[in-house]
Amino acid sequence: MPREDPSEAQTREELIDKQLRNSKWLEKYIKREVNPIKTEFKKRVYSVLRECEIEKGVDEFIDYALLSDDYSPLAIIEAKRYSADKEKGRIQARTYSKDVEKKSRLQNTHIPDERPQLGFH
Repeated sequence: MPREDPSEAQTREELIDKQLRNSKWLEKYIKREVNPIKTEFKKRVYSVLRECEIEKGVDEFIDYALLSDDYSPLAIIEAKRYSADKEKGRIQARTYSKDVEKKSRLQNTHIPDERPQLGFH
């Protein structure tokens, strides 16, 4: 039964994770809840939520970092509840992208203008 307004957790599980599995993206190249403040992108050492202490007002977390075969960052996915303001999500993703670019020299960053049209099955 489709949900009219899935939560962020449901969006991750039922849309993003499902699409990553369907596209055969290997789990070892997916990092969830990456802290861009504490991650050493050049060294490919990722600090993730479950492995680090949180400093309130300092730490932030990228929902998904998709990695290349050498574990450098290729893409950032910012999950939001489906009814959330899409511009707020874009701004957050752009901010994270700029942080990652500064720390890793990631190039050719692109934030799509439109939200993908995904449905529940």
